[in-house]
Amino acid sequence: MPTCSPAAKGRRQALWHWAVAIALSALAVLTLVARYPDLLPAHTTALMGLLRGTGYFSRRFRPDGLPISNIPRLGLSVENPFYVVHYGILYSGCRAAAHPGDPLWAGDDTLGLWNLPPPRGLVTFEHALVASAWVVAHCQDRGRGYHLYYDFPWPYPGTSQGYLAPPWYSGLTDGYALVLLLRAHAETGGAVYLETARRLYQSVRRPVAAGGSLVWLEGGHPWIEEYVAPNNDRPPLVFNGMFYATLGVLAYERAVRQTDPLGPKLLATLRVCADRYERDGWTHYDRFGRPNSFKYHGIHVGIARQLYRMTGDPRFQADAERWAGFRENYFHLAFVRGRPTPNSWLVLGQCLAATALGALGCIRLLGRLTRSRT
Repeated sequence: MPTCSPAAKGRRQALWHWAVAIALSALAVLTLVARYPDLLPAHTTALMGLLRGTGYFSRRFRPDGLPISNIPRLGLSVENPFYVVHYGILYSGCRAAAHPGDPLWAGDDTLGLWNLPPPRGLVTFEHALVASAWVVAHCQDRGRGYHLYYDFPWPYPGTSQGYLAPPWYSGLTDGYALVLLLRAHAETGGAVYLETARRLYQSVRRPVAAGGSLVWLEGGHPWIEEYVAPNNDRPPLVFNGMFYATLGVLAYERAVRQTDPLGPKLLATLRVCADRYERDGWTHYDRFGRPNSFKYHGIHVGIARQLYRMTGDPRFQADAERWAGFRENYFHLAFVRGRPTPNSWLVLGQCLAATALGALGCIRLLGRLTRSRT
């Protein structure tokens, strides 16, 4: 019977070692990506920021607590109005214990789902007042009503140029800022905070065509739009933006009674529309059907739970439980459900490189084990 030569046996053994090494390495990489799906994408974004000169971290904080947002894709470091409001509300939460039972200070569990919490030393009400003063100073009327304007472009589908042209504004930011301003007014009595809140509230409930943020859906349901720009052809109807703006509207209408309150109508819209933001076992960011990142999927689950606690409506509880049970693979999400981005291609490249390096390590280990047996 023919027998294999020592050289052929060596080649066969080498091929077997490589197959095992690559399989083990790939399994390890895929397991880590599945266990920590946001780790590599966040690192890749940070790495792009480092290469483009905005720094490794997506956000840094000034000594007075104001956040500076780094946007690698634009090569910019900016004062992003949303994050000024977001962190201002986080800072103001340090006074919540002094207001038990007050809905204004009840907080929002979804705040803990956002990345990059501030350094503990910044969580003071003094820093919340710095953010409040920033909102007062930047609430301007540039011919389209009072808003916190964004003076940098933002890539987004549905626009005539592929990005929101500055200056644009956000119903999310304008609406959510009401919570921060009302807390500042409650603690200091400063009339300027209440006046700024009044201006933003009026803009939020004004139709987009009239310089506001409100659009009307079929069936007469009101919706506060997150992205409003002159070149925005279709309102994207962002789910999380509507939720946070609704929190602000409800807070303002509790503080300043309205003959025609908008908040209950916004909650009714969320009841009707929440389950429209899922498809094939995953949640979606907007009406364009863009699948959520893992971060925003978690935020959607948190929003549904928060809405159930606010309203007692079992539909929100059902949405939260169903969404929490969804499972997805990063690569399927990035390359099949959605359109691949430069970030996702770089993540894939890093995974392939990690697999190759891991396989080389396995080959060395297997070689040592083989030699020790002989």
